[in-house]
Amino acid sequence: MVDNDSDSGILRIICAEYGPEKLPIIREIYQMPVANWTMTEALYICKDVVGIMIGSTLNDEYSSSIRFVDFTRDISISMAFGGHCSATSQALCSVIDEVPFIIISDKEVYHVYRCSPGDPKYWEDGATVELENSLVHVAEVHVMEEDDSSEREILELKCSARGLHAMHVLYNANYHGYTAHTLECFWPASERWTRAAPIRLDTREEIEAMTLSFNGNIWSYSGLDSPPWLVSTSPSGTYTIFAMQSNDYIGGDDLALRLHLLQISDDPALKPILDRQIELPFYIALDKIYSLAIDERCGVIYLSHVQGHLFTLPYA
Repeated sequence: MVDNDSDSGILRIICAEYGPEKLPIIREIYQMPVANWTMTEALYICKDVVGIMIGSTLNDEYSSSIRFVDFTRDISISMAFGGHCSATSQALCSVIDEVPFIIISDKEVYHVYRCSPGDPKYWEDGATVELENSLVHVAEVHVMEEDDSSEREILELKCSARGLHAMHVLYNANYHGYTAHTLECFWPASERWTRAAPIRLDTREEIEAMTLSFNGNIWSYSGLDSPPWLVSTSPSGTYTIFAMQSNDYIGGDDLALRLHLLQISDDPALKPILDRQIELPFYIALDKIYSLAIDERCGVIYLSHVQGHLFTLPYA
């Protein structure tokens, strides 16, 4: 995680350990100042390495790079990203089989790159890694174009061994302001993404997206300067958890919030994307939750409360 203020920020690494009765113990194991970094949402952690995508503008020229930090030895290297990312692009990170992937959203096209920063034990602190053989373009997916009356916003974009996931919100203007429709899209991969056999996801190769539409918008807690959307996809790509506010909300105390769990199904007899609502206990108010996560290993959902509580909710 990164804490930001007006001039700088701090990269913090938080460790969740399971104590007696499987109760999580939370502690901070590393922190590093990140002054003068303009950061994107592209942030990942894999074993002992954190990767952060950094953008900067000099003389109206935009450039981007990836900073890899080995927090066990407190050393880092950089990889220049060059012209692969523009100032208007959106960048996110995923990790598949301990290999980092960068996803670049450029209008109606998603580009997926596999990164290979090398073995940290051979890193020279502060060095810059050449792109050749370190950054491979493995996927290009063309998404649907919205009509003239709607605008699209990307809330979640992640690749996994299953394929590429995207959570969009389409805003349609009307006399009352706008209505929102959330669209879950999934482009399945026919085989695992590995170092030896990267998969190409390309609609020109007749790969059809699975979709599921919802009448509403993903919720975000309004009490923060930059609140995250309450949506999270599991590392395997099997599950997506999100909080939604229905378009039926017309005011009052009932915010029409619901917690949904999506599951990508392998059973041909079932729908490709299964949806079910998760019932919350009475003491968890969803409008006071500012972050979600899902742990497939233990079959639980994490909900971070604004008062500092961390709730765990079984879903399996």
